[in-house]
Amino acid sequence: MTNEITFENRDEFERRKIAENIIKLINSDINISPLIIDGDWGTGKTEFSSKLKSLIAASSDERVVYIDAFKEDHADAPILSITAAIYSLLEPAEGNQFKRKAMPAIKFCLKTSLKAGSAWILKQDGEKISDEFKEAIKDISNKTIDRTIEGLLNEHVNLEKNLTSLKSALEEITKNKKIVLIVDELDRCKPSYAVSFLENIKHIFDSQNVIFILVANMEQLKASISHSYGSSVNAKRYLDKFSKYTINLPNTVNSISDENNNVSVIHWINSIEKSEILKGVKILKAPSVLDMILSSNISLREVETLIRHFEVYSTLSDNYLHKISAPIIGFSIIVGVFIHCFCEREIFLRNLDSSSAIEIGKKLGINTLPDGITDDQYSVEFIKITYFMLIKEAIPADSVIYQNGKSTKDRYDRYIINIIGRPEHYNVAKIVRNTCNVMSFSA
Repeated sequence: MTNEITFENRDEFERRKIAENIIKLINSDINISPLIIDGDWGTGKTEFSSKLKSLIAASSDERVVYIDAFKEDHADAPILSITAAIYSLLEPAEGNQFKRKAMPAIKFCLKTSLKAGSAWILKQDGEKISDEFKEAIKDISNKTIDRTIEGLLNEHVNLEKNLTSLKSALEEITKNKKIVLIVDELDRCKPSYAVSFLENIKHIFDSQNVIFILVANMEQLKASISHSYGSSVNAKRYLDKFSKYTINLPNTVNSISDENNNVSVIHWINSIEKSEILKGVKILKAPSVLDMILSSNISLREVETLIRHFEVYSTLSDNYLHKISAPIIGFSIIVGVFIHCFCEREIFLRNLDSSSAIEIGKKLGINTLPDGITDDQYSVEFIKITYFMLIKEAIPADSVIYQNGKSTKDRYDRYIINIIGRPEHYNVAKIVRNTCNVMSFSA
């Protein structure tokens, strides 16, 4: 990893304490490897991995290395990826000794993998692979991989000895200093590679002072296990065999109050302040918008995507967000950009119906329009008011979207007249559609 970010220069989500606690466990005698750090996609796992690696290197004597598993899965050889990462930490003399002891085990595992790969090719559609090519593969396979069946059997008999030699080498190089391997992006790998990586850790690299920290989305890892072994296998129980301890990367920060302590909300506010295009747009930090970011449950990565969409809109509209005077117009534009960013593109190319209106509500984090609304036009209800004005013609009064049916709909209608003015003066659906058209270069 290059240009590493450290906790010293950025820790807006207050995650340094998590890293410090992990280091305490690493330095203890507790067997916590593999340690899994569970987090949804887009929650800042890779940045946390980088900061954790830097903190371990700066605050302890342990040797630490980062592995991007997703970049390695094309080779389909976890044992090679792991041993290469360990080798990169060693001094030349120590590294050469480790390589000599590890080579027989690596050679056998790679040979087995290559043989399986050749078998896979031979199973493909005969029309796509000529008979001559098949025979050539068989010939190469027989000559270079299967020198003799007897040789392969002999190597298999010696595998236990080779693995023992590798484990002995691991114990030798870690007798004075632990080695910490931070494995990121395992949840993005193809299922076979992800499962193979886990099994390599358990069966080959299970050594007292070799500590694996797996930073991944647990649900996706479970899906990989189910894909590899079928739905009859309990993926959670299977995964539990490979982990000693699991922590969750939190999506909130410690705060005296609960206000604005969600990491996505914090990232949204900070990103606006850092944007030369958006930092003066106050409406983007209105309580109703912050509530939308929270309620829609978007990730840190999705926050960055949404910020980029607003920067695009502002640029294409000649900074119109800076010029609006009527809040309802601003909130309509915000909803339009949000729809363009996260909803299916076709949704704004057709007239709204009940199903598409409900779909938009779910994306905005609105499952029900509540009765309780206030008179503050910048209150947390204003995105809901905008949403109501967008969909009210598409959803009947008895829809479940209204908390108390027609009485809720009537309440919103009265609120609009009293606070905003005549609704016909503000065609929210038209503003939303025009916003989407601007974003699509169709305006």
